Amino acid sequence: MTFELAVQIGLIISVASVVATVAGFGNSLVAMPLLISFVGVRTAAPLMALAGLLTWAIRFVVLRRQVRYGLIRQVIAASLVTIPVGVAFVSYGPEVWLRTTLGVMTVAYVVYRWAGRKVPSVEAPAWGLGVGAVGGVLSGAFNTAGPVIVMYGDARRWAPDEFRANLALYFFTNLIMVNATHAVAGNISEVVWAGFLVSVPFVIGGLWIGTRLVRRVNRDRFSQIVLILLLALGLRLALSWLF
Repeated sequence: MTFELAVQIGLIISVASVVATVAGFGNSLVAMPLLISFVGVRTAAPLMALAGLLTWAIRFVVLRRQVRYGLIRQVIAASLVTIPVGVAFVSYGPEVWLRTTLGVMTVAYVVYRWAGRKVPSVEAPAWGLGVGAVGGVLSGAFNTAGPVIVMYGDARRWAPDEFRANLALYFFTNLIMVNATHAVAGNISEVVWAGFLVSVPFVIGGLWIGTRLVRRVNRDRFSQIVLILLLALGLRLALSWLF
């Protein structure tokens, strides 16, 4: 790995960690499209899984007292079952399909957010099983279960504190399984380990910056900037089959 590539990976993951701290999720949504441009899907997915595990382990430790385990346990359980399906998609799916799928998902999420529609309320906890199953596939493939889980949290009307804490627990437990599955599948190569080791100080730095920004930044404006960036990246990936 060249010095230039190492710095690029580190900066991408640092920005993603800032987003995760300020927004409560979204680090992989920001990082994956950029990482794919530099190292490809099959390196980006396990690399972001390792970096994400470190990010969410720290976030979970900070937020653990606000977690409502009863609200999230079914989602986590279902996700753990379907994660290997997503990892298999990364391992064997054609690269252009992987790029296009992630691009379409990213654009769809931006459109959903800009539409401003409130998700209908759901009371039955069984919804968590379906949401978790879909989230597990997305976690295994792209580490991007965030939008699905955010919509579920909105539908269950989670309070802001438990929302951030529940997401931290979900991502932390999910990424343990994602990394274990990548390891069994042989996806964690020397390049992936090198990228992860490079990213460690950038993750910590990004979380430190994000913690301070939370108190000062206008979250709505910050979210709009992130959405514009995601739209551009998503369109680029969704149309990658043209280039």
